[in-house]
Amino acid sequence: MATCAHGFADDECLICRTLGTAPARPAGAPQTKLAARRATGSALLDDPAPALPATRPQPAAPEPVRPGATKRFMRRVIAVAIAGGLCILLFGGILSLAFHIVEYALLALFAGWVGYEIGRARGRRRR
Repeated sequence: MATCAHGFADDECLICRTLGTAPARPAGAPQTKLAARRATGSALLDDPAPALPATRPQPAAPEPVRPGATKRFMRRVIAVAIAGGLCILLFGGILSLAFHIVEYALLALFAGWVGYEIGRARGRRRR
C-alpha cells in the first residue's frame, strides 16, 4: 500500500486531501479512489472519505457527577475562602502590630543616637 509523505495511505491523508496534492506515482500504477474522484471533479461534493486512523488513545468518558456534589464542593470552597480571609486578617493584624513595635523601637534608637551626638557636640564646645 502506497503512503504519502505524511505516513498515511494516499486516500486517507487529510493533509493531502486538503491541499489537493498527492505523491508522484509511477506510470501505469492504479489510481486510488480519491484520485479517481479528483479526476471527475467531484472530490469535495461526493461522500466524505473514511476517517483517518486514530493516532492517540481516546480519553475515557468522565464519570457522571453525583447529585449534590456541586453544592458540597461550592460549600467547601466558600468555607475555605472565609477561613483563609479570617486567618489573613488575624495574622495580618498581629504582624502589623509587630512591625509597628519594631518601627517605634528603631525610631527611638535613632532619636536617642541623634540626641547623644548633639549633647556630645555641645559638651565639646564648652571646654
